[in-house]
Amino acid sequence: MRHALPAVVLLLGLSASVFVPGPSCSAGEPKAASPAGVEQVVVVFKTHFDIGYTQLAREVVERYRTSMIDKALDVCDHTATLPPEHRFVWTIPGWPMQQILWPGQTPERRARIEKAIREGRLVWHALAGTTHTESMGLEDLVRSLGFSSRLARQFGQPLPRDAKMTDVPCHTWLVPTVLRRAGVDFLHLGCNSASGSPDIPVLFWWEGPDGSRLLTMYTAEGYGTDLVPPAGWKHKTWLALIHTGDNHGPPTPQETEALLARAKKELPGVKIRMGRLSD
Repeated sequence: MRHALPAVVLLLGLSASVFVPGPSCSAGEPKAASPAGVEQVVVVFKTHFDIGYTQLAREVVERYRTSMIDKALDVCDHTATLPPEHRFVWTIPGWPMQQILWPGQTPERRARIEKAIREGRLVWHALAGTTHTESMGLEDLVRSLGFSSRLARQFGQPLPRDAKMTDVPCHTWLVPTVLRRAGVDFLHLGCNSASGSPDIPVLFWWEGPDGSRLLTMYTAEGYGTDLVPPAGWKHKTWLALIHTGDNHGPPTPQETEALLARAKKELPGVKIRMGRLSD
């Protein structure tokens, strides 16, 4: 996997260079930076969708359709009275979101789900889930976007402009071209911490074979990021991707309260906004 990425990366603020996989970036956790230059932190909540590793596939799907989505809806209800920017938003891949809305869903749960979707509290990104893109053909990659695009049309929403994959350390060069041609502007890749990862910046332009450039964020040390940006972060906005492990589901109401309390303490004067990856 590590040696199958012929691609070009345009480093932000640097000249273009060839993307050559190198040693892992995961040696040691980055130290928290002073938030002096950071004006906004966008908090995104997601869980790692893993089909068939933690349980049988049918059991995983059943959890997403029932107890897991119930927990997410409960957090939505718990935070409903907070200011809009502090209300819980949960990001889900396209395929499990479709499974949650399956025809056998109970009317009561479906009504709650659709209400949360209309309010922007349940959102899906462009991809069906995490895949080994190097084993897929072009048609496979394109068709995998259909779950999310059909959901967007079903609910009268714009097509997703964000995408997320977790666990797999490297992906085919075609990914930025396919995603940009589908209207996606931002991709986050979170590497399994036990895997070797390419030696690349946290944030970069990933250039596909046709010249398409996709803003890409790569986390070598895990699936998501911390609330506080790493030392040396030079941008005004930081993505705090609060990501739980294999099918662990959404945070509890208490965990969201604790995160807001931590933000108030560690990021004084910084705007904290819960949202989605494209924010």
